[in-house]
Amino acid sequence: MSRLRCQANDKYLLGVRSDSCVNGGWVGLVEDGTSPNLFVSWEIDGGFLRPLANPKYALCVVEDGLRDGGWVHLWESESAPPACSQWVDSSNCLRSRGNQAFVLCARQDFQGIHMWSFDGPPDSYGHWDHETARPAERAILGMNTHGVLRPVIAQLKKAAMLDTEQQVTDLQSADFLDGLQAFTLVLELVGWHVNDLLTTDLEKLRRSMAKYGKASYREWLQNEIPVHAESGYKEYADESAAMANLWVARNLRFFAEMFGLLADGHETSDAVHVAYSRTLQDHHGFIQRQAFFLVMAQIPDGAKLLKVLEGEVLIGTEKVVQELLELSDVGTRISDYLFRMDRDIVLENEKRQEQFEVDAAYGRA
Repeated sequence: MSRLRCQANDKYLLGVRSDSCVNGGWVGLVEDGTSPNLFVSWEIDGGFLRPLANPKYALCVVEDGLRDGGWVHLWESESAPPACSQWVDSSNCLRSRGNQAFVLCARQDFQGIHMWSFDGPPDSYGHWDHETARPAERAILGMNTHGVLRPVIAQLKKAAMLDTEQQVTDLQSADFLDGLQAFTLVLELVGWHVNDLLTTDLEKLRRSMAKYGKASYREWLQNEIPVHAESGYKEYADESAAMANLWVARNLRFFAEMFGLLADGHETSDAVHVAYSRTLQDHHGFIQRQAFFLVMAQIPDGAKLLKVLEGEVLIGTEKVVQELLELSDVGTRISDYLFRMDRDIVLENEKRQEQFEVDAAYGRA
């Protein structure tokens, strides 16, 4: 992990903003000390420069950017042409693989960056010193008392059945739903309608459990699969546990990412934007995004949020951070399992769809 410092003026670093991790996202100069390391750190590997904030994206030259004054931005590396998205890192210069005559440079007024060509070696505006980025500082202390997240953590851990590598292999259904319910109560404290991200799908799960539920979460969702016959197994029934499982996985992963970033000391707004870009961004339409950020704007910043999560007992910031980290960890492991369950159900539905179409052709469906 590296920070790239401009040689022409060493107070500037190459960086992004919390809302940059989208196709076409902003990349520019950030004054050292004004932004968390998350936004001025880069993974440099295989010709790609990826922001630590979301390594799914890479620094790219815009389509017509290989010219003097050409622009750069962020773009998903998997969909960007190699000529635009890959760089040759040579002698502290970043040259576009599409045309190595063009170098990433700071503008002379330090109001941004652009591409520029040189007949010989680039001047100092086209040189970037590589520094090892400092790791995030996380204060991990023991606990004698707890904050409002502790019951959520305990219930989710109780629900999770783990293998020898501490990966979730199944969930105790009732305990898992109780853990989600406890989490919605905490989210209600955090901000107006924040718990809506889980309550709707939690209710879907409860309704499905009344009809198809099993003690094993895996067996429950597998037992429910015939309900998708109404669409010929082409898609999930909207009120199904499978549909709820997918959205709980997505939203739980968002909160796991967000809480991990908060534990690293990032401000609420930055944590929300980065976690969103890593998780929900690809699954929301325009109206959903607008509604999402309207709700997230209700969450208090920094110390105020930690105070809410501390609860009535004064346990101290360090222990709140510990709980944030633990919830981030268990939330990540459980959401990984929920995503695996989703893939298993999709594969089973595809098999049943083939048989359903054969039966329909012969009038047996």
